[in-house]
Amino acid sequence: MQLGYSELAKLTHIPAQDLAAVEDGHRQLTHAELQSLSNALDVSVDVLFQEEDEVAPPAQSDSVLIPVDQLAALLDQMKKG
Repeated sequence: MQLGYSELAKLTHIPAQDLAAVEDGHRQLTHAELQSLSNALDVSVDVLFQEEDEVAPPAQSDSVLIPVDQLAALLDQMKKG
């Protein structure tokens, strides 16, 4: 499934320009935004951080920010399908 910024923005209620800023490394997602992204994609949050067969450890706090490079890689993968 391939989604553009505008489609993903509608599903997540995160403005398209904010999604682009995240991908460009100018912004990070909050925990709530990450949850919204995982809900929109119908996957668990840990799946968003998977690399091959590896799963990142669960977040320890609701105030955790997602590293830009990890989110940028995810958005790149989504664009490529």
